[in-house]
Amino acid sequence: MFSVWEANQHIGAQLVNEPNTWNWSDLNTRDPEGCKAFYGAVFGWEADTVDLGFGQATMFRRPGYGHILDLKDLDLRRRQAAAGWPPGFEDTIGWIRPMTADQFPDAVAPNWSVTFAVDDTDAMVQLATELGGAVQMPAMDFGEVRMAALRDTQGAGFLVSRYQPG
Repeated sequence: MFSVWEANQHIGAQLVNEPNTWNWSDLNTRDPEGCKAFYGAVFGWEADTVDLGFGQATMFRRPGYGHILDLKDLDLRRRQAAAGWPPGFEDTIGWIRPMTADQFPDAVAPNWSVTFAVDDTDAMVQLATELGGAVQMPAMDFGEVRMAALRDTQGAGFLVSRYQPG
């Protein structure tokens, strides 16, 4: 299940990709090809398989999304190209994550997960546990990203991530 909304008085996220804001979402699925077709037809998303240095990943892009970020960071595209990010990376709104049997028991339904940007992944893990949350995956480095998987006090899972360019 997922929800859609039409902007009215609330036009959506005013701030993204900044510490303590939404960073991206992952679609965990056992049918990546079916999801590419569905979300492409429904929302016009494009799916590109890329290698970010730690294996292949599939990014969902909404062509033109990056122009919103350009208004705030005029040097964004140049820095992404210099860092070796693939063309169109600035338009990425989410990722497809195949639900393999070694990572997801059969009882886990396909789902969307959310990642929040943070200043310090390790400090956020510590704070979350002090406040009653739980660590599902300790802080780990994936290329230039340090991330951890957490659960809040109600059991909802989420990721925290810090981009740390070399």
